[in-house]
Amino acid sequence: MNRSSRRRQHRSWLALTVSLGMVAAACGSGDDDAASDTATDAAPTDRSDEVSDDPRTVDAGAGEGDPVAGGTLMVGLESEVDGLNPANNAFDASGMQMGISVFDTLAVHAEDGEPVPFLAESFTPNADFTEWTVALREGVTFHDGTPFDAAAVEAAINATLASPLVSFALLTWLDPAGAVEIVDESTVIITTKVPTAHFPSALTGQLGMMPSPTWLAAIEENQDLAQEPVGTGPFVFDSRVQDEKTVFVRNDDWWGNDVFGTQTYLDAIEFHPVPNVDTRTTSLLTGAFDGSHTTNPDTVQKLREEEESGDITNLVDDVGEESFVMINADPAATDAAEQAPNPFQFVEARRALTLATPKERYLQVIGLGELESASHMFHPSEPFFVDDVVQEADDPDQARAIAAEFCADPSKAEFCSDGNINMQFKYIGGSQIQDDIADVLTAAWGDAGFNVDITNTKQDSYITEVALNQYQVVIWRQFGAVDPDSDVVVLQCESIDVVALNFPRLCDEDRDVLILAQRAEVDEADRAVIWADLVRSINEAYSYVFLTHTRWVNSYDDTVKGLCSAPATADGRLQRCTVNGRTPYQTVWIEP
Repeated sequence: MNRSSRRRQHRSWLALTVSLGMVAAACGSGDDDAASDTATDAAPTDRSDEVSDDPRTVDAGAGEGDPVAGGTLMVGLESEVDGLNPANNAFDASGMQMGISVFDTLAVHAEDGEPVPFLAESFTPNADFTEWTVALREGVTFHDGTPFDAAAVEAAINATLASPLVSFALLTWLDPAGAVEIVDESTVIITTKVPTAHFPSALTGQLGMMPSPTWLAAIEENQDLAQEPVGTGPFVFDSRVQDEKTVFVRNDDWWGNDVFGTQTYLDAIEFHPVPNVDTRTTSLLTGAFDGSHTTNPDTVQKLREEEESGDITNLVDDVGEESFVMINADPAATDAAEQAPNPFQFVEARRALTLATPKERYLQVIGLGELESASHMFHPSEPFFVDDVVQEADDPDQARAIAAEFCADPSKAEFCSDGNINMQFKYIGGSQIQDDIADVLTAAWGDAGFNVDITNTKQDSYITEVALNQYQVVIWRQFGAVDPDSDVVVLQCESIDVVALNFPRLCDEDRDVLILAQRAEVDEADRAVIWADLVRSINEAYSYVFLTHTRWVNSYDDTVKGLCSAPATADGRLQRCTVNGRTPYQTVWIEP
């Protein structure tokens, strides 16, 4: 891909100032997540004059001239995945980016967030929203020649529900024994355990990705084939070298071109996993990559400055995951090494830690004034935002008083020393930003009534230990689904077991009632009222100290055109441009 001399001269110096060392990614995190996946986002600031309120809906391809076919799009990703089978491999932002290139989904989110049929033709519920009749698009063929039909949908969903890894978040509302019924070659009925009025939204993600049933069967005999995905998407798998690059080439027979009246322009896409954010950004700015994504606040600032020069385009998505301090409420919570009793089984201790959290300093020192403060799981631009719920924090005097009263109770003596509450804090080691986060938080907690025992660990161990109840307090990032019903599994009592997705292990049966009520509610205004009660319930439980809304920035060379123009429907509606670090590339082209 040719670059202008202006670009080479402007950026060549950057390559000399940044280390090009690669770090291994674990569970979809690299240095970006040192500054965001484990809660290092940012500070409240008004940037309405700098970025769109919702850049995901901007047609970045408008007024760009005539598209040109050809070229290879070089994209840097924050992490690698262990395989590309949507039925069995857990996809993070990078996995989803590669996945949507080769796999079409049964539904996609339109610009306004509404789930609309894609590989499906329609979704029709029964009266109580426990059965969804899905009419499938006819005449579609997988890349290996296998027909896309009802049997393929059944095979894909059943394989997902059989996966110990991927199914965990689905089993609270889908029964593997009878989730899919074939009506005819182009129709299936999907049955849910409980009324699910917004079920199509679940089919916009990994559950809705449709792999070839022939390929799924072959994987059973040869697990290596999980690295060679076969879908119906606009790009076809070409080659893959783990931890180096994955290459997809244009599918000239993509069904969508006829349906939407579009053309897939790129010859190929190369995805390169580069966990080190500085290395990845340098590759973009020096022209080695055409695109990359990040959540790192410092990097976001640099990218905005580069955009002002006209050399790159930034797609900014503030409605992503929330970063927070997460507090384990389970009396049985242990650390594998320390076996210390957990004071946070008591709401008083959780509230004291919440009040002791130095949110304003965290936003300034770690967030660099880049991102918005969060009080709960919804961004102010979202329909379920609750403006009267404000996160408590920055009150060390009250925290100290609550801790002193807690420790004065003889029944709680085992949880205290010298009048302070004993606690364990665990974080991901290996980066300066993580060390800085630990310093900011623990210094404040130590001054406000807590004796803090600090442990750092590797990310692959970190996630496992949290799921296995081996922590008291950690930094975490989650939520952020376009439809929040996709996030409620982490709040439900049913998600607490030996391995838990309800990570704080806090069971609130009244909250479960609200969760089921919002899931069954059709009217969005009434649903918002229910969600307001859910937000208040979460706030009053003190299991999360919300810090920031994640700012995902997808950045592209100024030669990359046609962004945010991917079709959603035949009548001209477009797909949501960015969702948690991924962008569809069906209509992207490269300017010579």
